[in-house]
Amino acid sequence: MFERSGFIVTACERAVVAEKKILLLISFLEPWSMGPERGAPSLYETIRGYASAGWHVHYLTAQKRSVGGGSHEQNIDIKIPDVSVHRFPLPAPFTKLGLRIQGKLDRLYYFPSYAAKAIREYLERVNPTLIYAYEEGAILAMSRLKSNSICCPVLHRFQGTILGSSYRSFPAIMRKMETWMALRKRADLYVMTDDGTLGDQALTYWNSHVTEDNLLFIRNGIDSTGKGEKVDHTSTLERFSEAGDAPILLMVSRLAGWKRIDRGIDLVSDLRGRYSRTKLIVVGDGEQKDQLMGYAAAKGVKDNVFFAGSQPRSTVFSLMQSCDIFLSLYDISNCGNPLFEALLSGIPVITLNNGSTSAVVTDRLNGLLVEPNDQFGLFSAMLELYENESLRRKISEGGLAWARQNMLSWNDRMEVELSWIYSQVQLRE
Repeated sequence: MFERSGFIVTACERAVVAEKKILLLISFLEPWSMGPERGAPSLYETIRGYASAGWHVHYLTAQKRSVGGGSHEQNIDIKIPDVSVHRFPLPAPFTKLGLRIQGKLDRLYYFPSYAAKAIREYLERVNPTLIYAYEEGAILAMSRLKSNSICCPVLHRFQGTILGSSYRSFPAIMRKMETWMALRKRADLYVMTDDGTLGDQALTYWNSHVTEDNLLFIRNGIDSTGKGEKVDHTSTLERFSEAGDAPILLMVSRLAGWKRIDRGIDLVSDLRGRYSRTKLIVVGDGEQKDQLMGYAAAKGVKDNVFFAGSQPRSTVFSLMQSCDIFLSLYDISNCGNPLFEALLSGIPVITLNNGSTSAVVTDRLNGLLVEPNDQFGLFSAMLELYENESLRRKISEGGLAWARQNMLSWNDRMEVELSWIYSQVQLRE
């Protein structure tokens, strides 16, 4: 048995993985953003995809501690064959100065520095075939290593960019320095999620090493849990909302400021004069939950807005098939998995015309597009869609058709990534 700094790799494990390609995947994130099988599944599906393709995955991350009530703040186990999870402790000496300060220091310094130390040890221990730096913390950690200490290809993976269309804006960069720094770091391969945040443009603008050959710009896969199963709409809605002759709206996201759940609450408030019993079901958890609940109370719609917390994917899909209208009103872009899954479920969608959302949603064909900050336009779109059955049917059918034609399952999405990697670099066995 080999042991150092709290990491353990058995001799038996070394013998088994020696026959496989070995992925050393580093990330500050947990495999699920809001709890086991809840929230964003991108990291989990990436790990599962490599393990299913015959790789042994070493997932290296930090012991989590709550610093802000947000996502990725609890250790989440992964029970997948050929996946080993290794965690290192991460200090939090500045929590007394405020959780936001500690969180920023985690992203800029603590995780990159402590992860870099762990990576150095694991490079010797597992002899990886490929190093997979997942998101900015891991990318900054890799940049702390000397290049001559790395003897295999390195891939940088981005889940879009929080900078959005402001990726050239100096004030935006100053607020998200860790994002800007990560975009500039050199790697052999880059995978950028096509989520409408213009991540490909940001990466090629700031990183001269990125080319058409070494960049894979691709959408996430889509989960089809519950697809084809009969959904009991009445029992589904009874769990979250009273039945009634009024619109039942749905929003699904982490409760973060830029996800703009407040826009949905404002819409419910605006609808009171026309449909006083309108219900908004909000699925998700996050640091803004208490603030949003207070906002709903201040707007006089506390009883109209139900915060359902994070839910299993099967429940989310059932809600999408049972509610009347899906709202996606993010600031930066709206082309994330909740929107894609809504299109696949057939629920009519109203979203904002920002980022590259219009590349997915064509107004009045597979959704209604509203200009950002046009609250009256949102109100009008909501009324028209709810009161026009033929338009709802048209948009529902259009959404289904688009999703079936353009979205890949997670298995197929990962197969594309792996095939691309094999075509780009020579991997040793």
